[in-house]
Amino acid sequence: MLAPFGLRQELFGSLTLAEGRDRPLPIGIWLASTRRWVLPPRSAVRVEGRLHAPPLATHAQVTGLVDLRALSTHPDAYRLEFQAADGRRLTLSARRLSARTTPLMALSTVAGTLRNASGAELGQVELRHDYRQRLADWLVH
Repeated sequence: MLAPFGLRQELFGSLTLAEGRDRPLPIGIWLASTRRWVLPPRSAVRVEGRLHAPPLATHAQVTGLVDLRALSTHPDAYRLEFQAADGRRLTLSARRLSARTTPLMALSTVAGTLRNASGAELGQVELRHDYRQRLADWLVH
């Protein structure tokens, strides 16, 4: 019998704001699916977790969707929402990079944009999956 499993991810990288900063901010995102499944879903999975990118957000609660490729547990796209430290509602939309020349990099790198509630772009984000923390889970499943 197959055991149910869920999506758990830790992503770390940098956020380059469109205005005001000369250096990127470090960013960390911890996500977990709100449901568990036996077979990987073919559509978006609801996730929740936290996002840390001081001073923009300090361990802010994040919710959203992760779109999954059919029959895969590797996410293709993210749409996450959170509240910044100054009270603004922000959305981070990102996609996994696809590069045939560096498949490991493509599996682990996610790039996207940070937007405010009106849709204006606030910055660019580049994240990498931290597989070291969940390697045992990957080897078991």
